Amino acid sequence: MGTIRSLLITMLAARAQDVSPIHTVHVWGFACSDLDAGEGREVGRIVLVPEQIGRTTPVLDWGEQLCRRMPGTWGFGFAYFGWVEAFDPEHPIPEDLRRAFDEGRMTERPEAEQVYAAHVFDARGMSYASYLPAHSSGLDVVTDDDDTRDRVDDMVALFRDGSLCAEVWATALTLDSAGNADVLERLLTIE
Repeated sequence: MGTIRSLLITMLAARAQDVSPIHTVHVWGFACSDLDAGEGREVGRIVLVPEQIGRTTPVLDWGEQLCRRMPGTWGFGFAYFGWVEAFDPEHPIPEDLRRAFDEGRMTERPEAEQVYAAHVFDARGMSYASYLPAHSSGLDVVTDDDDTRDRVDDMVALFRDGSLCAEVWATALTLDSAGNADVLERLLTIE
C-alpha cells in the first residue's frame, strides 16, 4: 500500500495545484516502472460539463490509447475537487443537490464539505482512495482500500448510470480481460 499511498498523495497534490474549474477531473494511468521517479504514470484531464454528468466519458478510449503508449499498465485512477456529498457512491444524490452541483450553486450550501479526492483501481478490482478536506493543513488525508469484487452488482449499476468512478473501475478491469471476462460481459450487455 506504500507505493499506492504515495501515488494517491501525488494525485491529490496535482489536483489541488490545478486551478481548473471544479468540473475538471484528472485521469491517471500507471505502468510498471519507476513510479517514484515519475516514470510509468500519465495524467490527462476531462472537463465534465453539466450536460455530461451521469453519461459516459472518454475514459475507456483514453485508457486504451494509454496502454498502447505505456506497456505494463496495471491500473487507472482519477482525482477531483468537489463536495463530499456529490461524490459518495454509496448513497444516491438527491435531485436538488445534483442540480445545484451541475449548475455550480453548491456554494449556497456552506455546510457541504469540499474535498480533494483520488481513487486508483487495479485490474483485480481493488480500489484505493484518499480524501483531503480542502481547508485542511494537509495532514488530514484519509486513505482507504476496498475490494470491489464484493460488490460487482453495485459497480455495474453505477457504470450503467454513467458514474465516472465506475467507468475508471471498468477501464482498469480491461487490463485483465481474461480474468474479468464475466464482469466485462455484464458491462457490455444492455439491460
